[in-house]
Amino acid sequence: MPYLIAFIALLCLTALHLRWRRRFHRLADAHQRDIADCEARQQALFNSMAEGVLILDSSERIQVANPSLQRLFNLNADVRGQTILEAFRIEPLSELVKRLRAGCKSTPPPSWTASASAMDRSWSSMT
Repeated sequence: MPYLIAFIALLCLTALHLRWRRRFHRLADAHQRDIADCEARQQALFNSMAEGVLILDSSERIQVANPSLQRLFNLNADVRGQTILEAFRIEPLSELVKRLRAGCKSTPPPSWTASASAMDRSWSSMT
């Protein structure tokens, strides 16, 4: 009799485990689909923008460069993973990015307006 109760308990626990496992996998799959949909919407947004978008990681390597930016700078190759200097071959642009990053680390976010105007002056002096 105790063996029968243990066997039934083991069957119940196994069934419960399999049910939760299926539920976990369904939720994980749904989460992966949601992430893929979000990334696709974000990519579509970046690709449709008329302005050039450039996103750098913490080591100043390019993570995102949308088609408008690639057309603006006449870039034919994929520049993801490269530094600004490697991708654009424009030393003043690389220095500008370093100055902006240094300014962002040393000042609070409201100073972005001053950094943006400084960027405009530097950018106009490069062209």
